[in-house]
Amino acid sequence: MVAQRIRAIAMASIVIAAACMIATFFVASENTIYFWDYGGYFNQFKQLGALFAQGNWSWLTETVTSIRHTDYNASPIVPLLPVYALFGGDRSVYIVSLVVFYLLPACLVLATLAQLGTNGLLKRPDALPLWLLATAFLYWPLWAPTLRGLPDVAGLLPLGFATMLLLRPDLWRARPILKGALIGLLIWGTFLLRRWYAYSCLSLLVITGAYYVFIAIKNKEDRTKMLQTTFLLFGSCGLAMGLLLLMQWPLIERILATDYADQYEHFQRPLVNKLAMIFDNGGPLILIGALAGLVRSALIRNWRVPVMSASALLSFVIFSRTQAPDLQHLLPWFFWLFPAFVMGVSWPFESRSRRHALALVPALVAISFATVFSPLFHRQTAAARVLLPRATYFPLQLDNMNSYRTLASDLHDVLSDGGDLGVIGFGALSRALLSSMDPSLDPYLANTGRIDGRDGFKLPVVEARFAVVTDEPSPPRGGQTVLTIPQMLIRSEGEFGAGYRRIRGPYVLADGATAYIYERERPLSDEERQSLIAKFLTIYPNWVVLADGVGPDVTRDF
Repeated sequence: MVAQRIRAIAMASIVIAAACMIATFFVASENTIYFWDYGGYFNQFKQLGALFAQGNWSWLTETVTSIRHTDYNASPIVPLLPVYALFGGDRSVYIVSLVVFYLLPACLVLATLAQLGTNGLLKRPDALPLWLLATAFLYWPLWAPTLRGLPDVAGLLPLGFATMLLLRPDLWRARPILKGALIGLLIWGTFLLRRWYAYSCLSLLVITGAYYVFIAIKNKEDRTKMLQTTFLLFGSCGLAMGLLLLMQWPLIERILATDYADQYEHFQRPLVNKLAMIFDNGGPLILIGALAGLVRSALIRNWRVPVMSASALLSFVIFSRTQAPDLQHLLPWFFWLFPAFVMGVSWPFESRSRRHALALVPALVAISFATVFSPLFHRQTAAARVLLPRATYFPLQLDNMNSYRTLASDLHDVLSDGGDLGVIGFGALSRALLSSMDPSLDPYLANTGRIDGRDGFKLPVVEARFAVVTDEPSPPRGGQTVLTIPQMLIRSEGEFGAGYRRIRGPYVLADGATAYIYERERPLSDEERQSLIAKFLTIYPNWVVLADGVGPDVTRDF
């Protein structure tokens, strides 16, 4: 027993050290500015971490306020704050913290879920096989958003535990009310950590609930008792979730009043593009393995793997009605597909004489992992590209970094006499990028809308004394007229743009873009202001005039 514990501790130490090395090397290979999704939680880590390290308890009040009101609340950051106090707020510290606190436990839950889903077919019901643990550790769909600085993998922990409880009726049939409340707590915890998991939580409850009702109806002898137990379980689960969600009522009220399909229309894509993203990120290995696992499940009448796969499918369908998925949104889908993948890839090695060949599975996953994250390895595997994932998440690189630094320095120079700054760019430059690169510029930056349906047009961006405007070779995707219209008018000196003069530039930025600094020679007139508003009301007749511009009516009921 002691020897087993020593081996387990040694193995855990090796895994943690390896994960930390991967994360540290990945961050050290990056040369970029972290902003928007890649910088949002990183900035929270630094801001709340500084307060925590100083013993300033305002970090707690800020966290509670964010939980009650904001979409990107600070709850995933709270467990990481002691790490900041010990090691500081470097990017590598942040990413390593995400890996150790969230990703590695999620990999362990993933392996456990696969063991549960296969009903002991892995021949080691008393322990997790080493090959399975290695496969879960190298499962690249979990690593991709984590290495990009997104903490969404944290939501897989409560979601995974809720899944395991729901797939073990022997654990809840004796006490359905108590276990239902526990599942409700776990489901709420998933939503708390990242609100978009609501689609996955709903899918899991719908699929498992429908399955248990179906089984109860088929059972003629205990039909009434089974139905009663199922309703007690899901009823107490719903009650617990409802009571917990009351703590976030300001956020829930806003969610209920928001048409997210309209707000995120800019992020929507055709169905074929969404399916292509699934294929590109999973690659033939995961998807063919999962398909084989579902066939094997049907042959042996295994119900757990199809239930998890059906939850992934339903989650994809209802989420995709709102927006096209980004890499973090793939997490629950590939999480629930993992047991089917494991069941499929282990099928050829079912007999005892071939069991040693199961080491090929983590080896194949390791090759895919390296191909996804290493540009060098990706080039070396060109001959086998058809078998590997197409999506890659190499260390981030921002071209022409010196030009960005020169731009920031010149902005400080022109702002030294006073005034504010509007940033009008959609790809290579944005308000968020400037603020992340040089936080000392933040007080000068005017409020800027980026996405039509979400932000609307903000007048301060064209009322500011200075403007930095980009000229980019690739036009933005639809739904960003709040940037393209003022950008075009300033560059062409048309209408209100005639009131500007170019004073600095060009600055050669990333992706072939150039930027220029403009200065206002006269204030924006009332006639120009009304003309701008009229342009947007022509495009979006349902918009309303707001105090700071024009945009969607956020007070309307949905």
